[in-house]
Amino acid sequence: ITGGMSGLGLGLAREYVRRGADIAIFDLALDRKVLQQLEDDRQQERQVITACQVNVTDAAELDEAIEQAVHSIGAPQLAIHCAGIQRAQPFEQLPADHFDQVVQVNLCGSRNFAAAVLPRMKRGSRLALVASMAGFAANYSYAAYCASKFGVIGLGRVLRMEYKPRGIEVSLVCPPEVDTPMVVEEMK
Repeated sequence: ITGGMSGLGLGLAREYVRRGADIAIFDLALDRKVLQQLEDDRQQERQVITACQVNVTDAAELDEAIEQAVHSIGAPQLAIHCAGIQRAQPFEQLPADHFDQVVQVNLCGSRNFAAAVLPRMKRGSRLALVASMAGFAANYSYAAYCASKFGVIGLGRVLRMEYKPRGIEVSLVCPPEVDTPMVVEEMK
């Protein structure tokens, strides 16, 4: 699970740990309190919870982190890409570097995660990319976010077609606005 230290990623990580799954979390920063919370949620002593500090925009670094996780817990049966950012500014006020950063994390990060996990997945496994309703509907001041999530939806649809014959399912998760640290920060 990318973005597993907060927001949707953390919610999913906690749920899978409570169900007894082994999990690997990938995030830009690791939080000891969150990791302890996940350890406290473990259902069995033998459950493996591993975490790696990694930037999803660095394809080689992410691939190496995924390889380490596969070595620790095995081939992914479910791989979820949740990492994402938003820079809410009207287009005229949105600097090019902010636009690029959102696209790099949201769209290119999705590409990098898919490229790292799909070769390691077996028939019957699933890749889930978290896009957004903003990938379907425009929102004021969301030029970068909407464009990046529209791209994630397109990427996911192509991957779904290409990997279905291999027995690997690809899901797109398109939630509406969710009360996450990213949204709280945006509201400021």
